[in-house]
Amino acid sequence: MTDQLITRDEAESLRQDPQHWHLGVLYACRNDPRVVVRHRWLIGWSWNFANPWAAPAMLAAALAVVGPSWFLVQRGAIGAAFAAAVVIVVPIVLLAHWNASGPRP
Repeated sequence: MTDQLITRDEAESLRQDPQHWHLGVLYACRNDPRVVVRHRWLIGWSWNFANPWAAPAMLAAALAVVGPSWFLVQRGAIGAAFAAAVVIVVPIVLLAHWNASGPRP
C-alpha cells in the first residue's frame, strides 16, 4: 500500500480497472489508500480488501451496530434497538460515502 495520497482521477482509474475486482464485486487494490470504494456497477460501496484497515473497519462497523442492538433487545426494548441501529448505521454510511469519494487535496 502506498503512503502517498493519490489524485481523484488516479483513484477513479484504479477503481475502474477490472484487475482489481474479483468475482465482479470484491475490490482489492494495494495502491488505493481508501478503505471503502464505490461499486463499479452496483449501487453502494465495497471494502478495499487489500487495505490493512479493511478488516478492523468491518469489525468495528459490525460491533457498532450489533452490540448496542443486542444489549437493548436483551432488555426487551425492540423499538429502542431499531432506533439505535438506525442512529449508528447512518453515520457509518455517511462516513463510507465520504471515504469512497476519494482523496482530498
